[in-house]
Amino acid sequence: MSTADSLSASGRSSEKLSLPSLQSKMKIDPEGHEKDLVWFTANSSRLWSFFNTKQLSISPQNDPAIAKHLSDRATFLAHVTPFYPKQLDEFPAQLAEFLKSSARTLPSGLRYHDTKTLILLINRRAYPTPLLQVLSNV
Repeated sequence: MSTADSLSASGRSSEKLSLPSLQSKMKIDPEGHEKDLVWFTANSSRLWSFFNTKQLSISPQNDPAIAKHLSDRATFLAHVTPFYPKQLDEFPAQLAEFLKSSARTLPSGLRYHDTKTLILLINRRAYPTPLLQVLSNV
């Protein structure tokens, strides 16, 4: 089930939401979409942990759609982090750790997009570690 279908099924909206439209709605009304954030982060955390433990039957190396899905989720969370600082306070560190632990095995596109996402978080001061220090550990 896609994100849009799940959010529609949860009763949040009768329309199907794409990630960009959900991101826009979350920026306009953060409190009104907090349940969506909780669902989305839990679902995303499961995907990343499955990837880290190699439990996915189809890996991002073999299926570019999975790599795109993972990078889209990271980018989405980075863009809404300023609106949910308490709920997403651990996300930048988790993304940095994901890159650090998996950088050598990630497809280049996923590694590129997730690194770009981490740079966005650093530039927005959501992740206090200096960029050079983070990238030297990846």
